[in-house]
Amino acid sequence: MINWREKAAAFGIHFLLTLALSAGAAALVFLAWFPDPFQKMLGGTTLFEIMVLCDLGLGPLSSFIVYNSRKSRRALLFDYTVIGVIQLAAFIYGLYAVANNRPAYVVFVGDRFEVVTAGAIDDADLARGGDRYSKRPWGPELVAIREAKDVEEHNKVLFSALAGKDYS
Repeated sequence: MINWREKAAAFGIHFLLTLALSAGAAALVFLAWFPDPFQKMLGGTTLFEIMVLCDLGLGPLSSFIVYNSRKSRRALLFDYTVIGVIQLAAFIYGLYAVANNRPAYVVFVGDRFEVVTAGAIDDADLARGGDRYSKRPWGPELVAIREAKDVEEHNKVLFSALAGKDYS
């Protein structure tokens, strides 16, 4: 006979643990990576919501499905280890996707501001960035671009644009 109360308790405990982990991730995402107004502007809120809803739904639901008090301790440990590893891997991948979409720089280009996301910056370009620009920033930094000084520099910018790199 199925003990629904025990299954609901297993679901609740797993849900609360997942919720605590998601709350910590929300603090990182919305306080550091996507401060206001970038949350809506770049879709960080939607991406994070999808990640958390999948994580909150699938992990505890799996817990509800596999829990059985008649299983041995070893079998339950194995089940929850598999669920935990899969859930943690999905959570880390989701955070990675959100991190790649975060705004790294707000660039003033001539007469407008452009947002450059962390995923749009090549590692090779970061290596040439000097001390200050050698890493992707945790939150958006305000920077500006100076206009090309001469024809040679203008051509360099033009050819990099033809290679797929935006001026900003």
